[in-house]
Amino acid sequence: MKKILGIVLILVGGWLVYTGYNRAESIAGKTEAGLVDLKNEIDGKTRVADHVWFYIGGGVLIVVGGAIVLRKS
Repeated sequence: MKKILGIVLILVGGWLVYTGYNRAESIAGKTEAGLVDLKNEIDGKTRVADHVWFYIGGGVLIVVGGAIVLRKS
């Protein structure tokens, strides 16, 4: 049962990375990334575009899912 959960987490993480990539390559994503860079230059705050959160979330789910699948029980 845990192996199935791990595989599902890996698949969901892969989907999040794929969705983030599509968002980053779209016109809306490129515009957002440009505006985030501009805002960071103006006031010095640290901001990230939405697609970065998709990459981070997907990567975490892939790592956790891999750990569950590879763990001996």
